[in-house]
Amino acid sequence: MVKAVELLSLHSDDEESDSEIEDNYESIVCNVRFENIISIKCAAHTLQLAVKDFLDNLNTNVVNKSRNCVKYLRTPAYRHSIKSSQTLKPILDVPTRWSSTYNMLKRLLHLKEFCCENLPLSEQLQRHEWAELEKIMQALQPVNTLTLKLQKSNLLFGDFYKNWLELIFTLKDFNTEMTRQLLDHIEKRQTKLLECDTMYAALFLDPRFKRVLSNEKINSAKNHLKKMVLQLVNVEEHLESIMIVKLNT
Repeated sequence: MVKAVELLSLHSDDEESDSEIEDNYESIVCNVRFENIISIKCAAHTLQLAVKDFLDNLNTNVVNKSRNCVKYLRTPAYRHSIKSSQTLKPILDVPTRWSSTYNMLKRLLHLKEFCCENLPLSEQLQRHEWAELEKIMQALQPVNTLTLKLQKSNLLFGDFYKNWLELIFTLKDFNTEMTRQLLDHIEKRQTKLLECDTMYAALFLDPRFKRVLSNEKINSAKNHLKKMVLQLVNVEEHLESIMIVKLNT
């Protein structure tokens, strides 16, 4: 559909009114076979869901306890003490956004010394809980790095695939209980993202990754590309017919 809009803009005259452009666009849309327009899962959202699964299924309450600790640090008395010590202030997360939880936990680790020296024992994390928190952050750090990369507007399919594989390999190299749990949730979620004709076609056209495709996936990629070409030809032919009618009226 993006390509269809580009084709329309090429054929549109500078003096053509917005209503005429809209009429042409609607005419094209009506003649496009939408069953051939295939979408792909959002990678960032897929990653978000995998991390949420990971955090929801942890065999520890350390994230919730860390959140309560941060809330305690944000009370007026401790907020003033933190400001006086010229250290970074605590961040409270939005639980539905895992990246904010990552930033909250990262900042809390930065405030570990302050917490141990100033908070009452009932509000502190225990030594083993700080250790658990560090392991969680070790697992989430490469995921956060990938999330930032996925936010780039000019990210190509091949580059996305490369970055995704780097995340998988990094987590496998860590080989801790936490990273294995996270990896399990990611691999459960990634099937719908990576195992589709659109991805096969993109990898088939990328010299770096064409070799990773099986013969079956290569055939799927070729068929998908043929369908895309036919769809674009259909759009362009319809555009040309519109322009011919317009010139003759």
